Amino acid sequence: MAVSRYILSFILAYHRIGIRAPRAARSASEKSEPYGNEAAEFATRRYMQRDVEIEIETTDKSGGFIGALHLNKNENAAVALVSEGLATVHSFSADTLSWSKQLYDAEVSNCMSLHGEQWT
Repeated sequence: MAVSRYILSFILAYHRIGIRAPRAARSASEKSEPYGNEAAEFATRRYMQRDVEIEIETTDKSGGFIGALHLNKNENAAVALVSEGLATVHSFSADTLSWSKQLYDAEVSNCMSLHGEQWT
């Protein structure tokens, strides 16, 4: 199988990939949502300037791609953000994804690690 390499800008619209991540300020006049800077820093450190794979599942009504960003062929960026407690599952959009179980499992795992086995 031939491998093609391209340089492109990929914008993660988190609500379209099954999660809700807090928004970081994009300028000095904006205010970040709680943990927005931490989520942006995590994603920047982990995925910027790395070889990643993008899996396109579908497109939205305006032609935007809906899919997943993978690092090292096995780490889904959305699942990693939820696992780290930096995003929550957006069930309306998550339920349409082929990897929705991974999102919900990551959310449960994160909550159990924070609250112990009593969490259900």
